[in-house]
Amino acid sequence: MRVSFRPDIAELRQRWAAGEPSGPVHHSVAKAAALTALGLEIVGARAAADVSNAHGVVSAYADVLTVHGWWETWHYPAHPTFWSQQNAIIGAALAQARVSVALSHFAADALQRLCPREIRVIPQAWDEQGSVVRRNWRQQYAVGDRPLALWPKLGAQPWCDPWPVLRLAAQRPDGVFFLLAQADDLRKFSGRELPPNVRCLGRLPAANLRGLFLECDLFLATSRETSGQAHLEALAAGVPVLSYAWGGLPESVTPACAVLTPPDDLAGYVAGYDQALANLAALKQAAPAQAAKYTWAQSAPRYVQLYNELMQ
Repeated sequence: MRVSFRPDIAELRQRWAAGEPSGPVHHSVAKAAALTALGLEIVGARAAADVSNAHGVVSAYADVLTVHGWWETWHYPAHPTFWSQQNAIIGAALAQARVSVALSHFAADALQRLCPREIRVIPQAWDEQGSVVRRNWRQQYAVGDRPLALWPKLGAQPWCDPWPVLRLAAQRPDGVFFLLAQADDLRKFSGRELPPNVRCLGRLPAANLRGLFLECDLFLATSRETSGQAHLEALAAGVPVLSYAWGGLPESVTPACAVLTPPDDLAGYVAGYDQALANLAALKQAAPAQAAKYTWAQSAPRYVQLYNELMQ
């Protein structure tokens, strides 16, 4: 079977090799490798393919549309026009595709409100084949034996809000908090200086990020996302998740490996941090087994099954 990707797989591989940290790009490149391992051929031209699979926000027709984003504008009042435009593009693509795929049930329910078409759910997966670059982050940043938590988002926007993490850091000065966002962006967003126990690392190559996971105690999630894959890689490295109970992320974790708190409840998030540290050994032990449920070994065959259905 021959499958074409949109954007083109050569472009996607080039963007990933250049270090673009996009979730849809990472998903597409890893999925292509998993499908190739199952005997499928990933081709460039749509005319040469049996089935086409588009990813992300696209306007071109595809047999299968894998949707990586969707936004209810009332959650993001600062940019309602932009999000409405993005949703209009997604809605049009949903209407054109023969089948659409969401990465979580949360996202599927939302997309059906946007466009009343059948939405299949094939869960997000993490890349088992990804390389790892190890550095002694704890030594480099004088962390020592203190609890080390990571917030891996690169920006500071309404849909990617660092404020809970910054307030958590201020209230728990004995911990160390690594953020990948730029310090100046965080200061501008929060309107104040950063807590002294916050370290801003900037963008890291994927291999370095996987190495960093191995030294962390907690993965912090506050973003309102439809799914997510960084938390799965963290779980695979034995790092528990502390997250707001919002979006698609809660579908891929359990109380054995994660602590979920009410959205936008800062006191609850701080209490969740304390709870996670108090049960850290047990949470760490359970994390890899949970991540093992969300590999491409599980998700890729479901795409093959879907492609076969469309060819009949």
